[in-house]
Amino acid sequence: MKKHFLIILLLCCTKLAWAQDLDISLFDDATPNLGRKAAPLDSILLTPPPLPDIRIDLDNSTEKPLPKPEQKETVKLPDIPTEQISLSNKTTTPTKITPVVEEKPAPKPYDVSQFDLADFNLGMSSNEAFTRALQKGFKVSITQEDVPRFYATDYANRCRMRGVIIPADIINCVKDYACTEGTRYIRDAVLKRKNEEIQLFFTSNATGNALYKIIYINKGDNSLNFTQINTARKKLRYKEFWDAMFQKYGYPDSHDNNMLTWGNPTESYMQAYIVGSAYDAYIIMEDVSLSNDDYFEAEDVQEERPPQNRFGF
Repeated sequence: MKKHFLIILLLCCTKLAWAQDLDISLFDDATPNLGRKAAPLDSILLTPPPLPDIRIDLDNSTEKPLPKPEQKETVKLPDIPTEQISLSNKTTTPTKITPVVEEKPAPKPYDVSQFDLADFNLGMSSNEAFTRALQKGFKVSITQEDVPRFYATDYANRCRMRGVIIPADIINCVKDYACTEGTRYIRDAVLKRKNEEIQLFFTSNATGNALYKIIYINKGDNSLNFTQINTARKKLRYKEFWDAMFQKYGYPDSHDNNMLTWGNPTESYMQAYIVGSAYDAYIIMEDVSLSNDDYFEAEDVQEERPPQNRFGF
């Protein structure tokens, strides 16, 4: 046993002596050593070798200079006839040149007072209108007479002063006064011809009982059902109506949905539209100035009449 122990001890001493000669650590050292005079591993890996000192003599460089770009011939643009601007003054801004646009006046609306509707003209008297109706084959269906409002009020007061108090009797009394003094006039009339109807409206006698409004109605065929052929006929009627309007009166001044307007609605105008499943056509022509003048003219005539003594004291 002692013999074995001595052998092991001898081996350990021999190994320790050999390790001291090679300078190798027998403990937990992660850095290997290649000898007693070797440098540590971290210094070998992290410290790069110094770069060689290279000097370039720029004065004696053998490189050839780059060739200069060829100078192209400059082209002078033609001078623009504008205001000269001084470039030395940086605050100067160029003057804008605005083109001169010639303003065209807005087109004037149509003078509808010069139009005719089924050969009836605005401003003609009631006698002229009825004569024209007979010439064109129209039949007078209805005529209504009236008395200016201020005349009717005056006549009604006279009737009450005479003891007339029943409303129906007052109406007849007013008519008698109007016939006696010649203030009764034809207010409107209805003319008919086949599927056409014309309504005429007149002013009072103060302005010559003149025609100031015309309504033209052309009825479509209500018997047509909704077959393909009848629908095509209705569309053809629609197209023919507007083509006839544009051909006779020109294109309208304005339009709103399916209504077209010629002229000025505050003076004299004409409106046309088609309504209903049968495509009934309507045309309205009116001179607003005639109806306005009639009211004021009749009022002046009333003031010129001599005053009447309605009081008995």
